[in-house]
Amino acid sequence: MSKLPNILKVKLLLVLILFYASGSFAQKEANWWYFGSKAGLNFNTIVGGLPTPVANGSMVTQEGCASISDANGVLQFYTDGKTVWNRNHSVMPNGTGLLGNNSSTQSAVIVPFPGNKSKYYVFTIWTSTTTGFRYSVVDMTQSSGLGSVVASSKNTSIFAPTCERITATARTGGGYWVIAQHKSSNKYSAYAITSAGIATTAVSTSIGPVAGSGIGYMKLSPLGDKLGVGYHSKQCFVLDFNKSTGVLSNLKQDLGHKAYGVEFSPDGKLFYACTGSSGVSIKQYDAYATSSTAFVASATSLTATGITAYGIQLGPDGKIYITSYMKNKLAVIHNPNVVGVGCSLNLNGPVIPTGAHCRIGFPTFVQSFFNPTTFSVKDACDGSWVKISVKDTAAVDSVLYVYGDTASSTNRSWNKLDSHIFSGPGKYKLTAYAFYTDPKNKVVRDTLTDTVTVLQIPQVVLPNDTTICTSDSIQGLVKNAVYSSPYQGFWHDSTQTDWFTIDTAGKYYYWATNRCGTG
Repeated sequence: MSKLPNILKVKLLLVLILFYASGSFAQKEANWWYFGSKAGLNFNTIVGGLPTPVANGSMVTQEGCASISDANGVLQFYTDGKTVWNRNHSVMPNGTGLLGNNSSTQSAVIVPFPGNKSKYYVFTIWTSTTTGFRYSVVDMTQSSGLGSVVASSKNTSIFAPTCERITATARTGGGYWVIAQHKSSNKYSAYAITSAGIATTAVSTSIGPVAGSGIGYMKLSPLGDKLGVGYHSKQCFVLDFNKSTGVLSNLKQDLGHKAYGVEFSPDGKLFYACTGSSGVSIKQYDAYATSSTAFVASATSLTATGITAYGIQLGPDGKIYITSYMKNKLAVIHNPNVVGVGCSLNLNGPVIPTGAHCRIGFPTFVQSFFNPTTFSVKDACDGSWVKISVKDTAAVDSVLYVYGDTASSTNRSWNKLDSHIFSGPGKYKLTAYAFYTDPKNKVVRDTLTDTVTVLQIPQVVLPNDTTICTSDSIQGLVKNAVYSSPYQGFWHDSTQTDWFTIDTAGKYYYWATNRCGTG
């Protein structure tokens, strides 16, 4: 016989489930793609789960290109690195003679001006000794809102010579990083872009294999913490990237997979690389593998017989799209966060209308445009205050939060960075109204909504003191478990079962634990 405690109380746990917004703020800059021979995709209009293909572009490019939309998904302009076309598909004033090259793997990337919604940097890249890495500025207030290339900025030199690859992402603390690789070298230079302009001194890291031909893509993950590189004649590899310092580290490589196109899954955990040849094998890797050996061991081959796969690019819909040279149909990976063949590679993706077709490349984007985290939520284990904010507070003028907590006197807040104590356990519909000024000085509102689940204090409940016989069993229960999850329950001997059989006289207890503590 034994006496058991009546109730064991576990420390308070308040959990908010991280969520994705049903409407997205500052994530529509990649909603228009132009690439190949006059081909395009419109992600503002989804039909049958896929973006709408178009054939109205003016650009014909073998490989590299870039395009940019505003925060509402309205096309601004696109480029092959040599010419800039406006949203009406006409060449911009001063929009010719840029020193990229449409036979460069990634001939250009377009980066918004931090703190100025009307201007963009157009970074271009080419491998020649004198051309190299350059930038020009586009001012969207000119030409009646259709934009012009600022003559005084055109083809400003950064360094030369370079490989054919370039990538960009958001920078911790605001602004962006743009990274380019030096030709015939393993040196990467990251330039910080802030409201003060482009840093005159790069953060340079020499790491990994020396570049051969310089052909092949380079991509940062949507979260910006990983850099993936494809050497078309050699291999593919992944590096860690520090968004605060610009430093690269922690090489993991596959010496046996010659990659041209590379991309990350939306959650950044998986890395994809394709060879750029017919009968291609697209390989999927664990981007967080701890060593090259583990990286290679994690590889899954995704058979893509019947296409010549080259460029691959993550879309704002969370799917990955794949070009097939001189075809009018794209392949698509429908579930790129899923490990293995369950990621669902399908060769029957969007069909480009007659009059246009794919070639080798896709547009290069600021990869943080594809970061699906719209809200920043920080849980507080030592109290009930929960911090919530729109992801990119620098891009908005103001935010109204409505917490869906009608019992609270602080159900609404205009603070960009705010905290809230929910009035009790349950599900709350949180709405954020983000206000900002578009390039035409018009105030625009984006609405983001989803459900927040507030969890109750878990309570471990055992029966009243009682006398039981040897070989009887007793059950460990958690009161109101629907609002107490997630938790793990253990008996005194670490057994994780609901029922525990008593076969020896003594004291028995049941305890619960979660990431905030143990009771």
